[in-house]
Amino acid sequence: MRSLLPALLLTSSVLAAKTLPGGYIVELSSAPASKRFADVHEEFIEALDRRAAGHFRTRRKYKNRLFNGMAIQLDTPQDLADLASLPNVIAVHPIVIHPGPAPVSQRVLTDSSAFAAGTDGENTHIMTGVDKVHASGITGAGIKIAIIDSGIDYMHPSLGGGFGPGFKVAGGTDLVGDSYTGENTPVPDADPMDCVGHGTHVAGIIGANPGNDLGISGVAYNATILAYKVGGCNGGIGDDVIIDAIMRAHDAGADIITMSFGSIDGWSNSLLSVVASRVAEQGVVITASAGNDGEAGPLYMSTPAAGENVIAVGSVENTVRTVQSFKASEPHDPILYRILSYPAVPGPPLGNVTEEPLPVLSIYPFPPDYPTEKCSQLQGLPDDIPDDLSGYAVVVRGTANMDCALMEALALKHPAVAIFYDFPAALQNENNYPAVLLYNDSDGFFLADAFNNGTNITVTFPQHDGAVDVPVADDIGGLMSSYSSMGPSNDLMFKPALSAPGGNITSTYLTELGGWAVMSGTSMACPFAAGSAALVLQAQGQTKLPGSVRSILQTTATSVPASKADNALPASLSWQGSGLVNVWNAINVNTLISPSELLLNDTAHWNDKHTITVQNAGIVAQTYAFSHQAAGTTLALAAGQHDIVGSAQLVSAPVHVSFSQSTVTVAPGSSSSVDVTITPPEGVDADTLPIVSGWIIVKSDSDSLKVPYLGVAGSLSDAQAISTSNVLTKGRDILPGIIPVDEGRISTGPKNYTAKDPSSWPVMWFGLSMPSRLVLVDLIDAAIDVTSNVPHTTSRSAAVEKRAWSSWLPATVKSKLSAPSSVADSATVPIVGALAEFDWLPRSGIYPNSGDATYTVHVVNFANGTKIPLGQYKVLLRVLRPFGNPDEEDDFDVYVSYQIGFVP
Repeated sequence: MRSLLPALLLTSSVLAAKTLPGGYIVELSSAPASKRFADVHEEFIEALDRRAAGHFRTRRKYKNRLFNGMAIQLDTPQDLADLASLPNVIAVHPIVIHPGPAPVSQRVLTDSSAFAAGTDGENTHIMTGVDKVHASGITGAGIKIAIIDSGIDYMHPSLGGGFGPGFKVAGGTDLVGDSYTGENTPVPDADPMDCVGHGTHVAGIIGANPGNDLGISGVAYNATILAYKVGGCNGGIGDDVIIDAIMRAHDAGADIITMSFGSIDGWSNSLLSVVASRVAEQGVVITASAGNDGEAGPLYMSTPAAGENVIAVGSVENTVRTVQSFKASEPHDPILYRILSYPAVPGPPLGNVTEEPLPVLSIYPFPPDYPTEKCSQLQGLPDDIPDDLSGYAVVVRGTANMDCALMEALALKHPAVAIFYDFPAALQNENNYPAVLLYNDSDGFFLADAFNNGTNITVTFPQHDGAVDVPVADDIGGLMSSYSSMGPSNDLMFKPALSAPGGNITSTYLTELGGWAVMSGTSMACPFAAGSAALVLQAQGQTKLPGSVRSILQTTATSVPASKADNALPASLSWQGSGLVNVWNAINVNTLISPSELLLNDTAHWNDKHTITVQNAGIVAQTYAFSHQAAGTTLALAAGQHDIVGSAQLVSAPVHVSFSQSTVTVAPGSSSSVDVTITPPEGVDADTLPIVSGWIIVKSDSDSLKVPYLGVAGSLSDAQAISTSNVLTKGRDILPGIIPVDEGRISTGPKNYTAKDPSSWPVMWFGLSMPSRLVLVDLIDAAIDVTSNVPHTTSRSAAVEKRAWSSWLPATVKSKLSAPSSVADSATVPIVGALAEFDWLPRSGIYPNSGDATYTVHVVNFANGTKIPLGQYKVLLRVLRPFGNPDEEDDFDVYVSYQIGFVP
C-alpha cells in the first residue's frame, strides 16, 4: 500500500484529488511499542502530544484488525515531520476529499401516478435475468447489504416506512451530519436520514418493495439494508469518514457493501482501495462504481473501484424509456411526445393543459426560404390563423428557417398546446407556453392529414395514465453508457469487473420531493450489481454452491456489443468488464472456473501462460470445450499522440490463443485444468498502446462460461509520461512550462522575479500523459547541466484564466527521512532543494465531470516551508514512467525549465 513513508508527499500545489488541509490518516501497528501502554492509540497520542501539543486534533480512531489507526488534523507543515517519526506508525496518508455522490443526470418525478399506467418498471430485471430469479423465489432474503452513501429516506413507503430492527432499513448511522462538507468537522448522530436523494435512489434499486404505482421492485427487495450516511447536504466526503463506514459495516456483519461514489485515482493501492480490498478478502462482497468519466478514455478508473478485490461496476443503458403520450379521437396508437422545456427522459406529462378534447388546427408555418431577420416582425404564421388559439391543439410541421418568428408568433395567440413534428433542428421554447415535440413524425402527418381532409379530429392529454415504455433508440439501448469510465487500472488490473444497468433508471427518491426519480450513472449500476450479488448469495445458501460471488458473476455475464451495427465487435473489456451481469445464469451454473480473469499485463511484462481450472459442481459428468472470443481492441493513443484525450478508437486486432487441449471431461465433484497461451496481436502499432481483450469460452451441454482477459499490446514503460501538447489545456498553453503569476501565460524564455513581490513568483505547470507512481519537482542551480528528453515551450497561446495556484498541504524536510527513496536523494543530480514530491498520480485528462487534471507547483518555498534564497535557478521536473524503477534515472521523463531568477 502506498503512503507518505518513506518519502512523504512534499507539495504546495493543486492536486487532481482534493485533500483536507492538514488532515492525515495514520496507520498504526497492532500493539504498542512500550509496555506502559495497553493501547497503541494511547501511545501514539501521547507521543504526538509531546512534540506538537496544541497543534493537532483527533478526527477518528480505527480499531479493527483490518485497519488500525487514527485520522488527525495538524495545524502546521512542520508537525508532519514529527508525525512520520513517531513510534508504531506504519504509514501516513493525506485525507482525500471525494466528490459527493451524484448521478450523471437526474429527473425527479413529482407525480408518480403520471407514470403508473403502461410502464414496465422491471425492464432492467428482464435485461439481466432478475425477473426469472424472483419468480423462482429468490429475492435476497437473509442477506445484509450496507449502503455507504448520502443516507436513506427510510420513511419512503417502498423502503419500509421506518428505521431500526424489524424494518427494511434495519441499521446504520449518520457519521457526519447534514452540514458536513468534507472540509469542516463532522457532527454525527444516530439518524441516517437522506437530505440529497442519491442514497435513497441507490436503496430503491436494491430493495424497493414491489406493489408501488410505478411497478418497480428492487433487485433484492427482501434483503436487509444498513444505511451509513457519509455525506452532508452539500459538499464532498473525506476518506477518513468512508473508511470508518466500511469498518462499521464490516463489524455489523454486512454480507455486501456498496459504494456509489469515488474520485479519479486508478491505483489499486490508494488507501481507500486497499481498505476496501482487505474487507473483500474476508468474504464480504464490495461493489463500487467505476466512475462517470468515460469520455476521458482508457486508464481512468476511480477509487475505491480500483481496489484489487473490489467489484468495479460499469453502466449499461436501459433498453426502454418511459415517455408520455396523448390520444387522438380517430383510431390511432397513443402518440408519444416530450415537453420542449424538458429534453431529458423520461419526461413528465404536459402540465397547464386541459384533459378535455382539443380540436386540431394544422398549419405549415412558412416557406423554407423565410428570412429569419423578420423575427421581430412576427410574420411567422399564415394570415388566416385565428388571433385566439386558446381552444386549439395547433399542429406545426417544421421547416429549415423557422425558429424565433414562429415560436414568438404562436405565443401571442396563446395556443392550448402546440404540437411540433418533422423539425430539422432543435427547438427552444423560450416563450414557455404548452408545447411538445413528437417522437414519431408519422404521428404528426397523421394529425395534419386528418385535419386537411376535413375530419373533426381532437386530441386529449391525460395527466395520470399516459406513460408508455418504448424501446430506446437503436444507437444506445443495451450498450455501454458513454459516461461509464474505462479501465484498466493504472497497474493493469482488470477494471471494471462487470457492468449492470445504470442508464435511465427509475427508483425511489426523497418523499418530500415526490418520492421517485430517474437517474443515470455508474452510481445506479453499482447497487444493481450489489443486489445481484445478494441473489447469488441467497442461492448459494440454498444450493450450497461454493465459489466466489465475483467469479460467478464475471464468468456468467453477457457480452455487450460496441454498437448496434451488424457484426459489431464486442465492446472492449476495459469498458464493459466481463459483460452485463446475468443473475439467472449465475444462480443456475453447475460449473465453477478459476481464475475468473486473466491478466496479460503489457508487452514489456507480457504474461502469456495461464491455467484455467474447471470444477464440475453438477451431478453428472460434463465435457467442456474451450474456445476464444475476441473483443474489440482499443487504441489508447491516436497515432503520433502522447495524451489520452477521449474515447478511443476500436479496431479488430485479436490476440492469438492456443490450448493444451481443446476439450476435457470432468466427473461430478471433480476438477480438471487446461493450459492457455495468449500471444499479442500482429500488425498493430505498439505506440498506440492497443488494449486487447476478450474471453476464453468454456462450454458444455448445460453450461456456457466465459473467462475474460485483458492486456496492453505495447509497453507502458516506453510511453511518454510528461505531456508536451496543449491538448490537456484545451488549446491554450503547451505544457510543461513556467507561468509568471502576474502574466498568466507560459514563459518562452528566461525571466527574473523581484523579491519585493513573492506573490508574483512563478508556477510550474505540467500534465501527465501516463499515470506515475513518483513525480519529483526540484530546484537546481542555473549552471547545472541536466539532460532533458522533454523540449521547452517555444510558443504560447492566449492567456489562461486565473488559477488558484497554491493550496496548503503540509510537507516535511526531506533530510528528516531515514533513507533516500528515489533518484532525487542521490548525488547524480545536485539539487538546491525539493519543491514538491507527488506519489501515485493518475494521468491527466479532459473530462466533463471532474475538472482540470493538470498539476501545479508554486515556486515560492521549498517543500519544507523554508523560503527560496535569491539566485538563478531552473526547475527540474522528473516523472517516473509506468512500471519504472525509482532508482533508475533512465526510467524517468525529464524536463528542465527556462532559467528563473529571484533578484532583489
